[in-house]
Amino acid sequence: MLRNNFKYWTIVILLSYGSTVGIHLIVRPMWFNGSDSVTSATIIEGLITMLFLPIYLVVTNYIAAKKHKKTNWLFFFNGIIIVTCILISTEIHLRNWLKSTGYKSVDSGTKAVMDFERNIGIIVTLIGLSIVYFRIRNNNKTTIDNAIK
Repeated sequence: MLRNNFKYWTIVILLSYGSTVGIHLIVRPMWFNGSDSVTSATIIEGLITMLFLPIYLVVTNYIAAKKHKKTNWLFFFNGIIIVTCILISTEIHLRNWLKSTGYKSVDSGTKAVMDFERNIGIIVTLIGLSIVYFRIRNNNKTTIDNAIK
């Protein structure tokens, strides 16, 4: 039991945090190719944080939870991991932007864009987590109902 839980959380943490950092490492060279690529890089990283990463993380964590037969209350911790991944993604995006532009501090416009990106990413994550939570809950009810019959 303990070995199975260790394996499950290792998979969840590696897939979640590894993909969060890894995808930004793939995009990072675009930040230093010139002014046109900076615009492309910020659009790509924004879409990653707002759409791709939340959906990928929710689906990946759901598949892992389903495969390892985790209950709905335990999936709460998966949700915390996913939200922290969104926060990390926003911070990496900001750091890449600061490094590529040479700025030391963030102006109010950039802060507003980063806040928007983070908030949309968290909203998409919460919608996905709600769907997954009810799917896991319904699957657990079905399993319990079948066991009672």
